[in-house]
Amino acid sequence: MNSHLPPVHVEVCLKPQSTAKSKLIKEAVLELIINRRPIIQDGIIPIVVSESQRLSEKEEFLVKHVKQIKIADMEQHPMYNGPLLYNQDAQFSIHVFKSTDEEPIEETTDDNGTENEEISACKQWTLPNDSFDGLWESLIFDNHVKYNLLEYASTTMRFSDLGVDQNLISWNRVVLLYGPPGTGKTSLCKGLAQKLAIRMSHRYPSGGLLIEINAHSLFSKWFSESGKLVMKLFKKIFEIVEDEESFVCVLIDEVESLTAARKSALSGSEPSDSIRVVNALLTQLDHLKRYKNVLILTTSNITEAIDLAFVDRADIKQYIGPPSVQGRYSILRSCLMELMRVSVISPSIPIPKWNDKDAPENTYALKLKQLSECCEEGMSGRSLRKLPFLSHAFYLNHISNAVTLEQYLLAIETALKNKVLQLSGQDSRENYMSEMNPLEAQRQVNNLKYFEMKDIGSSKWMKQREVINMLNIQAHQNAALNQDEYVAQSIISSQKVEILIKELITVEIWKNKVAPLIKEELASAAKQSIKPYLIYYHEATLVNLLECVMYHKDAIIYCEESILIELVDYCQRKFNTLIHNKKLQERHDQKEILKLSDDEIWQDQMLEIEFNCCMYSLTIFRFITDNLKEISPSVVHRILEKHDSPIALAYIIEDSPFKRKEKSGFKKYNGNKWETVSFDEYLKVSQYEAQVWLALNNLLVDPETRNKYEYTTFRRETVVGLKKHLTDVLIDQIPVLVDLLRNVENLQIMNLPVVSKNIFLVEAVAEFSEAILNGTDFEKIAQDHLLTICNTEDDEARREEIMSMAKMFGNMLDLMGENADYEQLKL
Repeated sequence: MNSHLPPVHVEVCLKPQSTAKSKLIKEAVLELIINRRPIIQDGIIPIVVSESQRLSEKEEFLVKHVKQIKIADMEQHPMYNGPLLYNQDAQFSIHVFKSTDEEPIEETTDDNGTENEEISACKQWTLPNDSFDGLWESLIFDNHVKYNLLEYASTTMRFSDLGVDQNLISWNRVVLLYGPPGTGKTSLCKGLAQKLAIRMSHRYPSGGLLIEINAHSLFSKWFSESGKLVMKLFKKIFEIVEDEESFVCVLIDEVESLTAARKSALSGSEPSDSIRVVNALLTQLDHLKRYKNVLILTTSNITEAIDLAFVDRADIKQYIGPPSVQGRYSILRSCLMELMRVSVISPSIPIPKWNDKDAPENTYALKLKQLSECCEEGMSGRSLRKLPFLSHAFYLNHISNAVTLEQYLLAIETALKNKVLQLSGQDSRENYMSEMNPLEAQRQVNNLKYFEMKDIGSSKWMKQREVINMLNIQAHQNAALNQDEYVAQSIISSQKVEILIKELITVEIWKNKVAPLIKEELASAAKQSIKPYLIYYHEATLVNLLECVMYHKDAIIYCEESILIELVDYCQRKFNTLIHNKKLQERHDQKEILKLSDDEIWQDQMLEIEFNCCMYSLTIFRFITDNLKEISPSVVHRILEKHDSPIALAYIIEDSPFKRKEKSGFKKYNGNKWETVSFDEYLKVSQYEAQVWLALNNLLVDPETRNKYEYTTFRRETVVGLKKHLTDVLIDQIPVLVDLLRNVENLQIMNLPVVSKNIFLVEAVAEFSEAILNGTDFEKIAQDHLLTICNTEDDEARREEIMSMAKMFGNMLDLMGENADYEQLKL
């Protein structure tokens, strides 16, 4: 026996009626392995090989009491990937257990206390369970994922048994599996729970339990109730884990539905209920970690949407991605082996594993490798396991008898060529949810169209809003990771910049003209429906997307003059709001928000949305000023004379809305969130403050532009007032401002410069917004929107809105907030 090798795990499932002692079972199984398995490898060990076989006394004992004997998990262990292992060299760990065929118990929780509105809160599975038999083995991942999870669980239990002080060595018993849909995250959690229940059957005589939480149900349609539903559910969980003789796994699938960014809730992109849900969940998780017999397993399709406080509690944050070529080979091989087992494919022919020494010379292995390479990159395991079924359905179902392996491989090849998976809609939906590839982005951009104000809130408008949100997420992800910015390029090349700007102006006017007419109704509807939030936040999404798009010079220089004027005017309106509306900076912190009424939270979130729009517009305006030499003189004139943008920007620098001093310390707005920072960090320039300085530098330093700006005494005094802010600390961070400082100093001692005016310049007009303002019956639209936007009777539509928000909406602010690369990119 080689003591340096880890144990070989043998899982022995007893028959339901067995009363045999575990010790006797283990002795008989060990003797069977020594007699039957000279070479140890994964798989089922049959007790009876043939009808004519003569059984020993111990073998007859096993036949009477044992349902199945299986050697498990050798292949995934890093130390067993070498030469053959003989039974005399192995040390065995034998796990004896019983599996149940019980169906899950469904726990319900009443919504708002009414019996007829009970909804499923969780499912409770007894473990080990027949439903999960073979699930663990069917899951194929790279990089020893399954092995690492088992070792993590083992260490968790070992440290607990040894009484390690969690104040000194921290672990929270929380695992987070994240990645695109269809990669097996939920199945892996269920398989892990089953596996742990088997491995630890000796120490938990009461067995195991898997509590699968329905995250969606915890969003009560009465928003203020959701936090209470979390508390109610966890109260039941605590009652279960009090039994120290049972092992409990808590599975929270798509955890982003619960934790979808407190930050987003505070910033107006999600209802206040999200804050209560997240706080309740985090509190309960902190309480659960005190129990030795519990493990929390969570999954997420969109990690950027998850609250950071939750992510920080996860001991393991494991990415579960689409299978590699080797993974695809193993998945397809397992499918074909199963079809041989049930004689769909006959005769049964062994297919070598990927790393088997005879694989390079095996015809079937070579063909299967070729098919694995033909599969699209990013194809999920779920889709791969559907492929053999669809191949049979489309190309082999006419054959009444069994088919050969050659025929089936040919059918799979034909299915891949004909892209049959797209007929099921599987891959296209998964790709859309996880990452919008260039072709999909181009298709979605091509379909963008302008909606009139009366269509705001309609189903078609809402669908385009969701598409624009996804385009925005992908655009910022590409920019942050320094990838090919295909979303922005598609918008520019397809000439859709105009559509985005027109929609931005339309939503802004709706907020200013229509929304005030139904103000109370919108606030009331926001208590039960997410739609008002989505409509309000659509303006922020559009201007946020334009941040990425307008970074590219072509987006500006090829933009029609009248449309660029609309965007310049929009930015100026946001500057004025930032200067004159001091409420924008009077933000409530998290503790204060929890004490506010729903109406106060609604108003607070509207202010936060407006503040974000103002910040995003600073970046867009800076990009416009980067290209002053390329744009029309009318636009430049509008910036310098009609709007007097240099003075507006100077006021913004003076007010410094990006920073504030509070009793609790120094606060700084960076990456779409307020942060408490040290004094040294407070002195550093923030992302949006830098955009203001760069825009001022563009307007006041370049000789050609500077000569078009007519300095009055007031203008000179205001610009000279910037000198006190142009410190060495600032210039060290933005060195180009040394020229601005020099110009300000020269302006201070010089006579007012004479401006060269173009007497033939015709002032341009914002035709699009003027047409809407002068030709729209806002009262009629308001009355119509009472029925469309403010109608909250459709429960199903409301539930879909909530989940759409939770899954897809919050991640943009988190992505921008956490990725420093993006901030540097835009500077």
